Amino acid sequence: MPKEATAKKTPAKEAKEPEVTQEPAKEAAPEAPAKSAPVTQSRFGLQAEFNTPWRVNVELGTTPEETLDEKYWQHISQHFRPGDTIVVMPDDMSWKQVLHVVASGRNYTIVEQEEFYQYKSAMVASVDAPSEYDIEFAGSHYKWRVRLGDRVLKDGFETRPLAARWAANHQAATER
Repeated sequence: MPKEATAKKTPAKEAKEPEVTQEPAKEAAPEAPAKSAPVTQSRFGLQAEFNTPWRVNVELGTTPEETLDEKYWQHISQHFRPGDTIVVMPDDMSWKQVLHVVASGRNYTIVEQEEFYQYKSAMVASVDAPSEYDIEFAGSHYKWRVRLGDRVLKDGFETRPLAARWAANHQAATER
């Protein structure tokens, strides 16, 4: 028998794409922020050792905006250090402002306002006094005073309403 050439026919290789696993790309984990060193003795202390709280009584008529100007503090700037606190109040105590010292040098102090409060108390309330009497604030020593013309009748009143009440009583007493 004649030998037949037996050629093994192999099925055509099917085009196979390489097997790829679709794993999400691994992103580099964000680096953790470097840890700060523990606080040392030189950075620790009483607040009063680092910063000074100041109190300033400004003249009646001074506005809170004026106190934010760095030149406003030029005559006393040598006393301030960054971090100090300045509590500002006018003589009539109608408002209170807390300032934070950012920088201070020769003839200037840079401040930022932390807090502001406009008082609505009886201390600054509008009170009617008899028309011929004048009620005025005379500073932190004399406080509120009552005037009749050029003459000071009485001073030392803690509030404007108290001075106005006294003026009304004085007028009633002198008209009898």
